[in-house]
Amino acid sequence: MVNREDATQFHITAVHARSFNTVFLSKVIGVLIMISFLIMLAVLYPILIGAFHRSVTLWDVLIAITAHFLISFLGVAVSLYFTKIWSRRKLSTWLLLVLILVISLVKGGVVDSLPSGFSFVTWVFPPSFAIIDVLSQDTVTANGQLFFTFIYILGYASLLTVIFLVLVRKKNAFLT
Repeated sequence: MVNREDATQFHITAVHARSFNTVFLSKVIGVLIMISFLIMLAVLYPILIGAFHRSVTLWDVLIAITAHFLISFLGVAVSLYFTKIWSRRKLSTWLLLVLILVISLVKGGVVDSLPSGFSFVTWVFPPSFAIIDVLSQDTVTANGQLFFTFIYILGYASLLTVIFLVLVRKKNAFLT
């Protein structure tokens, strides 16, 4: 969704917005707003149909909404690097994106299989496993581990977005 318009239209939009970063950031925010509606549906629908074996508390709902939003923001931030701005070949882009997704989802198993001194290598992959690991527990409480996980994912996704904006400003490949 970041680069669905042609280069000429994008350039005109950027001129009106006075910044390419403003245009990209607005698109990311727009995507996150649309995702927020889907998150509300994904969280509230199971509650409304009584799909849980215990009563759902307000903390459960807030944690679920926050976790869904953060994992969505992380997905948007990662997907920015797989737009046609960086690669024109769709197949290689999709394969690399799927590889990163799979590695980030099985990150816990990868960390366990690495020698003890090499676990830091997995920090470059998106931390989606961290949120899945925390939320897969039977009861999730608002504690330091959950707070650290949320901050870690927010920081990682924000850093990816900022780096993307800096690289796009330098590259200007979207104008060709």
